[in-house]
Amino acid sequence: MIRLSLIMIMLWAILGCENTATQGRSADRREDATSALQRGQAAYERKDYATALGEWQPLAQQGNATAQRSLGVMYEQGRGVAKDEAEAVRLYRQAAAQGDVLAQTNLGVMYAQGQGVAKDEAEAVRLYRRAAAQGNATAQNNLGGMCAQGRGVAEDQAEAARLYSQAAAQGLAIAQRNLGARYEQGRGVTRDLAEAQRLFARAAEMSPPGSERDKAIQARDRVARLLPTHQTSTIALASGTPPAPVPVAPLPPLHTGHSPGQSPSRRALVIGNAAYPDNPLANPVNDATDMANLLRRFGFATTLLSNVDQPTMERAVDVFTQEAPRGSVGLFFFAGHGIQIEGVNYLVPLGVRLNAASDVKYRAVATDWVLARMDESGMDVKLLILDACRDNPLGRSLTRALSRGLAVIEAPKGSLVVYATSPGKTARDGVGRNSPFTTHLLRELPVPGRPVELAFKAVRVGVQKETNGEQIPWEASSLTGDLVFTR
Repeated sequence: MIRLSLIMIMLWAILGCENTATQGRSADRREDATSALQRGQAAYERKDYATALGEWQPLAQQGNATAQRSLGVMYEQGRGVAKDEAEAVRLYRQAAAQGDVLAQTNLGVMYAQGQGVAKDEAEAVRLYRRAAAQGNATAQNNLGGMCAQGRGVAEDQAEAARLYSQAAAQGLAIAQRNLGARYEQGRGVTRDLAEAQRLFARAAEMSPPGSERDKAIQARDRVARLLPTHQTSTIALASGTPPAPVPVAPLPPLHTGHSPGQSPSRRALVIGNAAYPDNPLANPVNDATDMANLLRRFGFATTLLSNVDQPTMERAVDVFTQEAPRGSVGLFFFAGHGIQIEGVNYLVPLGVRLNAASDVKYRAVATDWVLARMDESGMDVKLLILDACRDNPLGRSLTRALSRGLAVIEAPKGSLVVYATSPGKTARDGVGRNSPFTTHLLRELPVPGRPVELAFKAVRVGVQKETNGEQIPWEASSLTGDLVFTR
């Protein structure tokens, strides 16, 4: 009996060692894949397509969705390979089936235009809807065009305007021009020439030199001439034939807001809310935009949302957590107003009126819920970064119900929760482009080879020094290993 027990113990020890070794090899493979994706992206950006092909092709054959989508772009555009739209469709399908948002958008374009596949506008709508629900601005814009023109879906001008608005809020110039046309024509929204002119001007400002910028400038100037005779123009429009809608041309696949070299094993959801009607902020959209760009450089498949309401935030969290592969690294970043009530932290969306404590509980987004969803998704590493609590956004009506600052969240295993300031304190919005906290994040996270907890320690030192000790970032960690953003 003793001998049998010893044999069993030895077997368990061997199996345990083998399991540990297997986990180590899996982690090494993930690191190797991320490095290869990043090398391929760097080569692609310098137009060294042969090197990019050499990095991405083996990964695509192994089933890596990011590599499959990136190769699809190369075949669609004939960069480094002979142009082959059918092969691009095949690769996009493989990546889209794994939940790759950009592949879904690009495949939707192929179906909408009949490139490399039989034209199928209903299938394009289905793909755009999946990607739009995950916050992809190009998918939102393209789906808006389908709704406006009744292609593959029943014509719905109000839905078109809503989708254009979501994409325009993320800074997509063509969506700003399309939304401007809605306001100019009064299609799906109340006619508002001043708003139309603002959107056209913004589109012109954000478009690179070329035909799209020229169209935006022409539209801006056209509406400017109408503004002094707004009432007369409204009567003429009501009794006459409305102008033809602005054509919606899907953006090229590489301009969807993500880099081809992202990894499905690293996913991020980044939200910046600033346009609060009662207490607007200057920097959260800049903070979110700059963080999203940084994370994409690190190989994170990143969804960026700006100035969004509660349903959009919650839907984005659903998609972010449902489609994250088990064992992945997940990062959630929020910049904007945050509130603590009874020890629970809430992120404040746009489009809500918070007049009582119960309004906050049911109309804002609880950070506990976000972290719980990340934990339940099977993510190995969960990072929650909150550049929030930038003063009380609700005025005096709720002051007595609120606790100052944010409360510390208990971090489940494999989590790191980072606050812009210490518990019970408020954080500065900043006077430059970014808040002090995000400024130091952008500076410290790219340091090669530095474990993330040491990076946040450097952030804490930098913010404390910049604010003369008035703001001290805080972390709650249950990480059991070292996470490095970049080698």
